[in-house]
Amino acid sequence: MPPLYKQRQKTEYKRPKFLNAVSALLMLAAAAAAYVAYTLWPVYSLRSEVDNEMAGALPDLWRYNLRPDEVAVPELVKIKQHLIARLREVGVKDPKLAVNLIRGPKVVAIEARFTTTAVFPWWEKRIDFTMTPRAETDAARIKW
Repeated sequence: MPPLYKQRQKTEYKRPKFLNAVSALLMLAAAAAAYVAYTLWPVYSLRSEVDNEMAGALPDLWRYNLRPDEVAVPELVKIKQHLIARLREVGVKDPKLAVNLIRGPKVVAIEARFTTTAVFPWWEKRIDFTMTPRAETDAARIKW
């Protein structure tokens, strides 16, 4: 009795070499990604540190937002000066650093605007990034 189906022949594939065009291209792409990440890491790190400092100053801004203007305005000047000093310590070197304190009935926010530079080693290419981080919170009074 003949078999119901015909057995297929096993296909033999030639095993690729360890180093070929695809593996070399993947290694070059991974090296390029690592190079860009290494170069842009200080920019990302600086932005993160600025965000942390602004978030740390936000509770004081919220507290003085609840006060009348004659009490709040002198304290806001101190908060802004202290925040600018802390941002300089963190590593913001831009002489045009601008910090804005925003008060309102619904939102309290802190904005910073500065420029930082990423320098690609061995290529001597410089790219400027304008950073505008913002920290904000609700300005409503908490009722217990």
